[in-house]
Amino acid sequence: MINIAKKINIEFLIGFLLVGGTSFVMQLFFYFQGYDNSTNIVVALKLVISFLVIYYVVRYKPRIVKKKIFFIFVFFWILWYIRLYYDAFVASTSLGLPVINYYAFSVLSAIVPFFYGNLLKSDKSINNLVKGIVIGLFSLSILTFIFFRNIQEHRVGSEDGSVSSLVISYTAAMLVAYYIWKSVEKFRLIYLVPIIMGIVLLGIGASKGSVVTLFFSLMFVLILQKKMNSKTLVLFGLLFIIIQYSNLVSFEVLMGRFETSLNRNFESNDKEIRYYLWQYSVEKFIDNPILGHSLEIRGSETLFLSGENAYPHNIILEAFLSTGFLGGLLFLALIILTFKNAIVICKKEKENGWILLFFLLALFQYMVSGKIYNAVWFWFFVGLVHGRYTFIELSGCRDGELVQKKQAAFN
Repeated sequence: MINIAKKINIEFLIGFLLVGGTSFVMQLFFYFQGYDNSTNIVVALKLVISFLVIYYVVRYKPRIVKKKIFFIFVFFWILWYIRLYYDAFVASTSLGLPVINYYAFSVLSAIVPFFYGNLLKSDKSINNLVKGIVIGLFSLSILTFIFFRNIQEHRVGSEDGSVSSLVISYTAAMLVAYYIWKSVEKFRLIYLVPIIMGIVLLGIGASKGSVVTLFFSLMFVLILQKKMNSKTLVLFGLLFIIIQYSNLVSFEVLMGRFETSLNRNFESNDKEIRYYLWQYSVEKFIDNPILGHSLEIRGSETLFLSGENAYPHNIILEAFLSTGFLGGLLFLALIILTFKNAIVICKKEKENGWILLFFLLALFQYMVSGKIYNAVWFWFFVGLVHGRYTFIELSGCRDGELVQKKQAAFN
């Protein structure tokens, strides 16, 4: 029997699918088959990832070290499932999706990604993973450019048979940020290819938040790693000019040319609709801070909803709103501890500074959009930070050099 592990690098493949590769496959399917079966294809791809993770666990038997973050994660989700059960079966709340969908998406898009990220600890695993992530990001950028480069009149989205415009924008931000970060250390001409493709993708996705997040996340990591110098500032200046004045990605485009699908469901000309959602979420939490409100928020005169359920568009607000004060504090503690551990990784292992970079990009994305039970990038990078930090801590990392004697105990 042929050993599959010798033919396919499982860590590379899962990394590919978790970040950019799933959107790559979805892009192909939606473009040629339409958007009607979108939920089925998304679930199918997430099941593929889950089966690959199970195979990885059975094949390699990686070790989990149960520490503080792991227990906070479990306790938070216990509270969230209690809320789901209460909404669906006790209060008979009208939810936007069937109950089974919430269970499925929370397991496939939160539990599994976090669990897998926590398993990846050794140098070899981390290197295989980042290769898969980068190939997935670059593949998606090329495919999106081929399909949608000529779109002028609106923001690319599901109406075109595409993945979410936010996914397109933030994968582009990841691609550009990663190769600029690498270029600061050692520039190679080939790096211009993914950087340019990423900038093009930013224009196609047209999210001003992704551009702002790209700059701030990248600057934070470079400052932390003491790589901010005159050459780096010149590089940032050139990037700013290219993004601002490019025909494909102008700030005029990013600031107001496109109307998002969310805005089309609301009627408000006064301010950004997210502000209404955030304000409404805070008000509902204050009404019942102990137990929270519900998994979703429904229409009111304040929100100008067109008969549809909505969500807070901020995972921290969503955590407080859906699980109450205790769940919100647990979630906030999870973010703070992950951020702290990611900084340790970034300082001790400069070559793995991309972990903090990607965590920040994922966190900021879900601070403005996305549901907590479907925030796959966020949960994956939380798990990854936890796993790598545990490895560094227990293998005796000193000044960026890993003591290899305990490495076999993990992967």
